[in-house]
Amino acid sequence: MRMFQFPEDLKTAYESSPLSFVYYQNVDGRAVPVLASAGFCKNTGMDREHVLDWLERGMFVRMHPDDVGMLSRISADFLNKNGPYDVVFRCKVGEDYASVHGFGQWQTLPDGTELAVIGYINVTETMQKMA
Repeated sequence: MRMFQFPEDLKTAYESSPLSFVYYQNVDGRAVPVLASAGFCKNTGMDREHVLDWLERGMFVRMHPDDVGMLSRISADFLNKNGPYDVVFRCKVGEDYASVHGFGQWQTLPDGTELAVIGYINVTETMQKMA
């Protein structure tokens, strides 16, 4: 299976978005990142190259150990279209864990490729701004 490539103009627009999201492609039962927005990179404190490398190698390495099992099950169900992706988990951002709300949907593109788009909200950061 070939990896989906966004047209350059759309890739530029999505990558520059301040909203936090990642597009993934199901490759042999694995969620492989195709594109990460600027907002997602900002939320993680990493540049795009490091973000994509981290997500490709296994995103659970930065997750709180108590959340890995739950997140793994929800992710697998979503990837296999057996359930929704709507979950709150703890992810290491810098030296501390932040509560993150992830929510996703499948999107069928004009060429028939199906990609998962998952949005992420750093709930900890949002709550600190409200305090």
